[in-house]
Amino acid sequence: MAAFRRAAYVVGMAVRESGQALHRAGCRMQGDYRFTEQFNRHRVVMNLQDVAPRLAHPAYVAPTAHVAGDVSLGTGVSVWPGAVVRGDASGVAVGARSAIRERAVVAVVRQGVPTRSGDGEGTGPAAGNDAVATRIGSDVVVGCGATVHAATLKDGAVVGAGAVVGGGAVVGEKAVVGAGSVVAPGTVIPPATLYAGSPAVRVRALSDEELSSSAAAVAELGRLSLVHAAAGVPPDVAAALGVPVSSASKTAIA
Repeated sequence: MAAFRRAAYVVGMAVRESGQALHRAGCRMQGDYRFTEQFNRHRVVMNLQDVAPRLAHPAYVAPTAHVAGDVSLGTGVSVWPGAVVRGDASGVAVGARSAIRERAVVAVVRQGVPTRSGDGEGTGPAAGNDAVATRIGSDVVVGCGATVHAATLKDGAVVGAGAVVGGGAVVGEKAVVGAGSVVAPGTVIPPATLYAGSPAVRVRALSDEELSSSAAAVAELGRLSLVHAAAGVPPDVAAALGVPVSSASKTAIA
């Protein structure tokens, strides 16, 4: 079945490209060269061959974000402007209400990665040549400009702005990676712990107040994502997608 879908995709692309070539030829014959003008062909959500992203509703993907390939976005996920979620060599799964902030990159790797303990000590060689997926739990925040490659972020984890989480790393439940930190490949960060530095090391356990603050930040991002998702959307369409439309938006649309 997969081979049939791939063959159908290739044939479909050939037909589309043939039609476009005929269109360009006809335009030249008529002296119409507007087709040579360059436009931005950015696609927010894009298939990679026969593999399409899967988005639950409601979910917000900004017009300048990019989601491609084997990607699964859960209910209430938000992908903010300039962010990239790329599932090519393997898959990316993002749990409910998680936020991929502006300019963040979430991707996968084709090669195996080493495994490490929480103190950063290596525990073995590369895990093999199999592609490694990225798994992001629920209520997770990947901060502005952060990079997550083939890592696992457990529920409630926070990756600070500009931080890098290397392949095979595991960030525990409600753990925080400080802004600008670099988590070495294969590192395992315990739950409710702050890691920072390059390479990132344990700083301290997080207080109850800090954990509550992180949860509140996630909730606020979720609320804002619904506001952005509803902007400029007709009320009936917004209702079908499960996103609220403010009275101000209704007035502007009317």
